[in-house]
Amino acid sequence: MSKLSLRVAREESDLWSGMGRLIALIPLILSAINLMIAITLPIFHYDRLLENAIRKLEGRGFIRKLFDHLSGFFWQQVTPDQLAQDEIWWNQTWAIFYFIISLLLFFIIFRWQEAKYFISGVITISFGVIYSLLPIDIFPDFIPAAGSFDDAIALLISTLLGLTILGEGNKRRRLLKKVRSHAEKNPLKALELLCEEHGLEMEITSDPKNK
Repeated sequence: MSKLSLRVAREESDLWSGMGRLIALIPLILSAINLMIAITLPIFHYDRLLENAIRKLEGRGFIRKLFDHLSGFFWQQVTPDQLAQDEIWWNQTWAIFYFIISLLLFFIIFRWQEAKYFISGVITISFGVIYSLLPIDIFPDFIPAAGSFDDAIALLISTLLGLTILGEGNKRRRLLKKVRSHAEKNPLKALELLCEEHGLEMEITSDPKNK
């Protein structure tokens, strides 16, 4: 008579399941916030950046002025608008790089099967937030009531979809935790849980010849 046995192929230490995940989660959240701020720089902070660029040009020394004149002669004229655009570009480039590095750290500590739900949920919600902040609208904002309607709908839909994805990830994580707890002591129960998750029914029949 055959005997069924299951074992956990990969044990997770307390470091990776607790503190390590928190260490990976914090940079990812901060980098996502930083990325959204960088994307909205041209919309909400352009005047401030332009004022800083003007002060920077007015406070130049002789060597810096000479360098800027040569740059304008051979390449392009240095203007406050150009300096502001350059600062926006550098901020956005760094924000994207920071976000990618945070994602890589998240992938290293989390399993992809677990990480993909969180990342997909965060990105989905972020799309709605970014759309509501950007001046690109289906209905222009100067239209009464309708101007903010598309922003609210986009934010609502993206939030609901994102929370649904996060909920599915949490559901799967709890299921795997149950399966792992039954794997060695009660393998049939572990298989039953997996079958239920995929809409399958498990039926065990005994072969009289193997008794």
